[in-house]
Parts: sequence; structure tokens; C-alpha cells
Amino acid sequence: MKKYFFALSLAFIGTLYACGSAENESTQQTDSLPTDTAHVTLADTIAPEATPESDTIAAPAFTEYDYIAEFLSGMLRDTLSSPLAHLSQHEAWLNYAQRSNTAWQKMHASRLDSVNVWREKTIQPLQSQQPETVFYPFSGPDFLHAFTFFPEADRYLLIGLEPVGQKPSLTQLEADSNYHYLQQTSQALSTIIRGGYFITFDMREHFKPEKLNGVLPLLYIFLARTGQRIQSVNFVGIQADGQYITLPDGNAQEGVKTYGVEIEFWNKASKKLSKLVYFSQDMANWKYKEANGLYVYLKNNLNTQETVTYLKSASYLMHQNGFSNIRQTVFDKSALILQDDTGIAYRFFDKNMWDIHLYGGYGIPIPPFTNLFEQDLDSAYRNQTPSPLPFTLGYQWGKKGRTSMLCAVRK
Repeated sequence: MKKYFFALSLAFIGTLYACGSAENESTQQTDSLPTDTAHVTLADTIAPEATPESDTIAAPAFTEYDYIAEFLSGMLRDTLSSPLAHLSQHEAWLNYAQRSNTAWQKMHASRLDSVNVWREKTIQPLQSQQPETVFYPFSGPDFLHAFTFFPEADRYLLIGLEPVGQKPSLTQLEADSNYHYLQQTSQALSTIIRGGYFITFDMREHFKPEKLNGVLPLLYIFLARTGQRIQSVNFVGIQADGQYITLPDGNAQEGVKTYGVEIEFWNKASKKLSKLVYFSQDMANWKYKEANGLYVYLKNNLNTQETVTYLKSASYLMHQNGFSNIRQTVFDKSALILQDDTGIAYRFFDKNMWDIHLYGGYGIPIPPFTNLFEQDLDSAYRNQTPSPLPFTLGYQWGKKGRTSMLCAVRK
């Protein structure tokens, strides 16, 4: 019987249109992922939290999407009613599940639990209200960290280069190659499990049609692992005029410029229905411009007072003039910006418009970005006494005191 292991591949890459980069692993420590087991309680045993005056709702029953998501996550528990229960008895899946659960447990212990405590103590007091939208450009399929930092949003809007692909299906998982599919899943998750980000070069391989066929499998996994219940999955598109439309089969359609997926889910944190929307779009100026449908859509549909932007492991792209349009969208449409140093360069923040809060430490960027060291950000860190971060995350993972977080609050 085959045994599958999480891939440990990291390679140096150039400045790619990415939500991740590579680094020298010689100084790294193991920093893998945690398991949240609370959400595996079946729907009929969850006590409803709704009150007559509240719009919260009890956890809905499992859907086919949930069963697929949990199977891919290695955490299928409802063996009585799951259509995939028989597959979960195979030795290969049990080995995959054991490794996956161990990895998630470690990640919670080393990173996510600390992020939760830090967020409640540090970021929540800076927010005047819970955000309606969490905007996360250069995200890839990283719903995990968007939810961890901002768990009660109504909408999570992610943008990456990677294709949406096709919905994982029961038929697909029943096929003889299903354990090869799980192996591909493990490999695609390896760097975000250990360091909290994706490597663009690797994603180009993992999400090919003959492999995972798009980002949807990982979106399913992150939703399952964070305790959500998936209610619907629909392909969507943005037309040239900025109109948001549903695409029944997800196929190319005349007039559609940007393709994506909308997942409606029961939010474990808010006990309400939320949406995860992912768009596949190059955010370089020559693609993302005023005539682009996504540009128009974001301009018309992001409420500045109710939007927070999260940026992490963004390859320093918004340091460059070639990404000034998305940088300006972030400034125009955010009440709060939470980022590491790979997001928007410190020099672009208007200090008369933004209250800047610094956390953690700042050092020379990893190769191949060492020439993007920010002297003004370094000076700001030296002139203040930023509180330390209780976790490492992103390109500097595993290096204590080297993870930087900047929180900018609109005045």
C-alpha cells in the first residue's frame, strides 16, 4: 500500500506574480499545522445559539460539499451517513489522515492558536466594527489566514493567479487514482502548513488540470479545517462593465473578463452565513486597469468603512510602480490594512491619513528580495518599541523576531 508524505520542496524563485516565495531552509524550524477538532461535531448535536432577537443560526446539516471537504482534509468523522465512509477505511487514506491531523495539530500549537490570542488582544481593539469584507489580494487559495485574522466577516474576497478549476466530485474520489489526488493535495499544502504561505511556482504545477485542477480542493480543505459548513458552490464571473454574474457550468462566456467561484458557508465564528469569493486575475497594471471589469467591480462594491485588507507573502509586488493600481485600490477601499513587509511599501502610506502600528521585528528580506530592504521602515522599527509577535509567519517563518506586522487604521 502506498504511503504519502507532505512534500518539503522549497526553491528560490524570482519576483513572480505570487502569494508566496521561497527561502533558505537551513535556518528554519519545523512549523507545521494544527487541527481544530471542535467543528467535527455533527449538526444535530450542536446547540443552536440563535435567539429571537438575533440573526445567528444553528449549524446546518452536512452537505455533499462538506463530506468531500472533510475527506480531502483527512478528518472524515461521520462514518454512518457519509457517501465516502467506505473510502475512509482504506489504509492509504488512514495514513494520509493521520499525517494530516498531526500536521494541523502542530500548526495550531505553533502558530494559529497564538494568532487567535494576539488578534483578540491587539487587532480587535483597533476595529470600530466587524468587517463586512476581508479583501485579500495576492492570496492564492489562502482562506485559512484570512479567517484566522478576521473570523466574523460577511465576505472573504480573495484574488490570485491560480485557476478556479473544477469542483471535486464523489465520482472523482471513487476513481482508482483518488489516493494520487490526496498525494497532490498534501504537496500543495506543504509550505502553507509549515510557513503559512504558498509558492507561486509550485502552485502552477499543483493546480494543473491533470493534478488538482484548480484551487477549489484547497478552499474546501480550509473551510472544513476552520469549522465551516459549505452550503453552495457556484462559478461566477465579472463582465467588462463590472457586473457580477453566475456561470452555471463555469465555462468561458463572451463578455466575461475575470472568472471566479463563490462559496456560501455557515460561519463557525459568527454563526451566520458568509461568502468566500475567489477570483483568478493578474493584478499587474497592464491587466488590472480602469477598463478591467474587476477594477470596476471593486470600485463599486467595496465599502471603505466596512472593508479590511489583509496582505501577506505578496512578493513585494506593490513596492513596484507596475502594481500601483491595486495598491491604490487598497488605499481607497480599506478602513484597516493588516500586512507584513511584503505588502505595500512603508513609504507609500500617507501618515496624515493612516495611524500606523508596528509589531514584531523587521530585517533584510530573504533572497531574491534582499534589494527591497526598506530603510524608512527599519528606522520606524528602531524609533519605536514594537511589541513582539508570539508567532512566525510568511517568508521569515521560524525566525524569531523577524516576522513583521503593520496595522494601518484610517484616521
